[in-house]
Amino acid sequence: MAKIMVNTCPNCGANLAVDLDQICEFCGTAYIPKNLVSLAKMDSQTKHKYITSYKERLEDNKENIPVAVSLAMCHIDAQNYEFAFEILRKLAENNCSDPNVFYYMALAMLEGKKPRVLRMDKVRKVESYLNSAQVLSSGNGLYYIMQAVIKRDYYEYYLFNMHPGGSSRTLLETANNFNLDAEEVHQIIKIVKLDESDQRYFDSVLAI
Repeated sequence: MAKIMVNTCPNCGANLAVDLDQICEFCGTAYIPKNLVSLAKMDSQTKHKYITSYKERLEDNKENIPVAVSLAMCHIDAQNYEFAFEILRKLAENNCSDPNVFYYMALAMLEGKKPRVLRMDKVRKVESYLNSAQVLSSGNGLYYIMQAVIKRDYYEYYLFNMHPGGSSRTLLETANNFNLDAEEVHQIIKIVKLDESDQRYFDSVLAI
């Protein structure tokens, strides 16, 4: 991950080194959350501190991509999907090449809903963001899992056969080629509200 100058820990205010992966030696929290699971495990007060800190950082540097993505993640965690999407959209419009920008745009656009309840044009837009993430990435299993979510809960649910890219099983088997965080996978499935039967299906195919 890229590095920027970091002044203070977003949780306790202690000075941090420049490494974005820095863990605060005083309070033990990370400057940049690893994933949505790490945010879900925080209490509401800590999350509020993160959001406040990131907003302040972005006022100083609106092109700080890691901080902007982290703020968007905080909003996704809080189910403020429109706020998250708007933050990420601005990054994308500035020719951002960070694949996570497009991955989280796709997740935000789903708005915590099952893909099957969305119009096809919106589903296709979500897919376009996921495809952009794939193109810009050297490989991330979560991108394939999100594509499998769309395939399973939309195309296969409605028995549509015109969609390219293979079945949800094929996409999940491809995701197995990457190091997967089981907790993060389950958090994504929780956010998009897959049925319990589909959750069991994902667990049966994924090597987690």
